[in-house]
Amino acid sequence: IAMMALGALFSMFALSHVVCPLLGWAPWARTKATNTAGQVWQALYISIALVALLPFQCYSHPNGKSSLNAYSDVVCGEATHVVLLGFGIAFTLIYGVGFFTICLVANLRAPLLSAVQPLFCQYFRFLLFRFRVDRWYWGSVLMTRSFLIALVPILNPDSGHAQACMLLLIVASFLVLQSKVYPWKNVTLNNMDTLVLYVLLIITGTSSVFIEPEEGSLLGFTIVVISAFCVVAICLVVVLGHGTYESVTSALGRVGSSAQRTTAKNEGLSRSFVLATQQLARLTEQEVTAVFAEFGVFDRIAVRDFLVLVDHELLHGDCSGSTRASQLTAAYRHKKWQRCSAVNLGGSGVSAKGRSGVGRGSPADEGQGASAEQSG
Repeated sequence: IAMMALGALFSMFALSHVVCPLLGWAPWARTKATNTAGQVWQALYISIALVALLPFQCYSHPNGKSSLNAYSDVVCGEATHVVLLGFGIAFTLIYGVGFFTICLVANLRAPLLSAVQPLFCQYFRFLLFRFRVDRWYWGSVLMTRSFLIALVPILNPDSGHAQACMLLLIVASFLVLQSKVYPWKNVTLNNMDTLVLYVLLIITGTSSVFIEPEEGSLLGFTIVVISAFCVVAICLVVVLGHGTYESVTSALGRVGSSAQRTTAKNEGLSRSFVLATQQLARLTEQEVTAVFAEFGVFDRIAVRDFLVLVDHELLHGDCSGSTRASQLTAAYRHKKWQRCSAVNLGGSGVSAKGRSGVGRGSPADEGQGASAEQSG
């Protein structure tokens, strides 16, 4: 299906360059045609990967032979299965591995190529446009998730419990990543992706109870369970070790090379912050508003949280209350900042109720900002 769709698409692309000039129409753009083909291939990725991996899914018979799960009359190892196996290997290498490698390289080099190649973002728009700018790599993560799910049926075809455990491990891992990263531009898409993974986790866990244990599958199931526990244990050890190291170095005052690295990072960050504020000071309110109009919802949230942090910790404006150590939580500071009518950001009188979280406020807010500036 993917090959047919790709062939039809590029046939229409070539035909448009022959027919459209005769009719006075603009032919298809190469960038848009390539992006459309990539979108189709990415949408069908998990389906084609499952079909390509079907020849590898053989279940065992009591007499020692095995047959394909999808076609019980095909005995694994015989001529028919060898032919299917060749097609499966070819499609897996071309589509499952080849297309994934192209997308992975494009994702990894996107920050560099998008700056030097103006058409790069048009060619690979299907990889980038759905995600936040700082989560540009998530297209490859989704394809990795799909490919790992497609591999589950071939890991241990004789053990349904082993497959359920592997699927639970994969879904749970990506559910944690999704909840941590929130990569989609839209809040609804993030919530839906999280909900889908959670429902899949619940369905897989509850349905595994109804899987009948099979003879001879205990060893594979045990290996999968032990492997899952080992992965979880290694992750816990790494997290606890890192936390212990940070706590010890913090208690010791971050002496030695750690203190030097921290100081260098702080100096670099403060230098970048000062340069950025100097450049922002040259912009007009209309220019800043035009930039904010292009921001997504998470970009506006990041700007709003940054303004809260700057007001409370750096400028000590009217809403700052007390120092950082005496604040209960960041959420409390944010709610307190929202209740104030205006924030004294260096005497600018920026309203907390302006467009996109900053910028234009009501006349009353601007008057209160001016009063705060005079009192300051």
